[in-house]
This record gives sequence, structure tokens and C-alpha cells, in this order.
Amino acid sequence: MVNGQVPPEERQQLTTLLAAQQPFRCCPVYLDEETADGYYNGFSNNVLWPLLHYIPLSMLDSHGDAAERQWSCYQAANAAFCDAVMSISPTELDTVWVQDYHLMLLPQYLRDASPSLSIGWFLHTPFVIADMYLTL
Repeated sequence: MVNGQVPPEERQQLTTLLAAQQPFRCCPVYLDEETADGYYNGFSNNVLWPLLHYIPLSMLDSHGDAAERQWSCYQAANAAFCDAVMSISPTELDTVWVQDYHLMLLPQYLRDASPSLSIGWFLHTPFVIADMYLTL
């Protein structure tokens, strides 16, 4: 749930229900509101989405402090997703599929945590030319 928080008193029950799902177990990732906002509405959608659609990143020129905070939130959120994946102890028989630009750091975090883990990553937009990354 990106636009809302699960109350702390409901988290254990939700976590248990999701872990019991079949055929695929799910593991929720609980982020505080500031991290969730900076990660999703901030860096993912204010920086990466425009970059991946060839839109100049003028926001970075005038709001450097905001961009730094959003980048920190993006890193923290990706690390939280890594912690959640690793908490279910994936084995060499498992494949972890990572979807889209919201989690571009996650494959490396997973590789660092478990070098033999099978990881797939899918980006729903074409890769932009290298010059676009120079705008960061």
C-alpha cells in the first residue's frame, strides 16, 4: 500500500496472512510515511520516471536538498525490500523477480546479501541513452 500506512497493531496479522498465500508467499515491506513518500512520489516518480521518458530533470537544479533526501529514501526503501526478501530465506531453487524502476537498486542489494541467489529484473520502459543519465 503506497498511499497509506498499515497500523502497527495490524501488521503481524497481515504479515502472517500474506506469508500463507499459495502458490506464492508474499512478504510486506513496511516503510514509514516520510521514506515511502520520498522513495515513491519523490525519487521514483520525480527523478527516475522523467529520466526514463526523456524529460529533463530541472527539479534537481533548483531543489538539491529535496533530491538528496529523495535519493536517501530511495536507497532506504530498496534496502527494506532486500531485508524483506532475505527474511524469508530464499534458496538456490528460488528466483526473485524485481519489477521496474522503483527497485533499481534491489538486484545489487540482493546480490550483495546472497551471491548465489537467482535474480531477474524487468524494466517496463526502454533504457534511455547514456547521455540522459548524465543529467543526474
